[in-house]
Amino acid sequence: MKTLIIFFAVSFLLCLNFTSTGQSQVRLGAAGVNEIFNDVRFDPIDGGMIQVGRIGTAPNTDIWLVKLNALNQVVWQNTITNAGEDVISKVKILANGDYLICGWFTTNGAIRGFAAIINRTNGAFNWMRTTSASTGSFGERFYDAIETTQGNIALVGTFNFNPTITANAMGLFVLLSSTGAELNLSRTRNGNTYPNGQSEFFTINQLPNGNLL
Repeated sequence: MKTLIIFFAVSFLLCLNFTSTGQSQVRLGAAGVNEIFNDVRFDPIDGGMIQVGRIGTAPNTDIWLVKLNALNQVVWQNTITNAGEDVISKVKILANGDYLICGWFTTNGAIRGFAAIINRTNGAFNWMRTTSASTGSFGERFYDAIETTQGNIALVGTFNFNPTITANAMGLFVLLSSTGAELNLSRTRNGNTYPNGQSEFFTINQLPNGNLL
């Protein structure tokens, strides 16, 4: 009986914690429009957050970024109106406080990997880059990114991506300078070397010795 009483007391306290008036919710966007956030980061500079994803109805979506302050008030929103599928999959906070985003962007009807640096105070693009078209490639997508200790931008994702065929996509790695220039250390891997047409999907981290994993 004592065990049951203690369990009930703990459960009751947990319920009180989750229904506390200190919690808050905020509704963003507009009625009748599809909006999806794929990633969010807490911003230690102002106690707010940066949220990224897409807005619109597939296959015509635009990238969507929303900056909230510590009171969950919208500081700024930013989109790029463009024909085709545009999505932000990841956001990271750089050493200088600005935001690094990555995903994919439709260019001349083809999906290309997309990366950009966003000014944290006003949402303006410091720079943006897309991958170039490659022969035989259905498209490129970036799924993860980091700022290296050298100040470069490392991006990983998939190459030869076909939304109707999930197999045979190749892992993609691209290294950019802090200003967005591509460095000559980019690699792609041939997914066709695996049995049964399996595909590659990368994430990325940096080891203490500076190498990229």
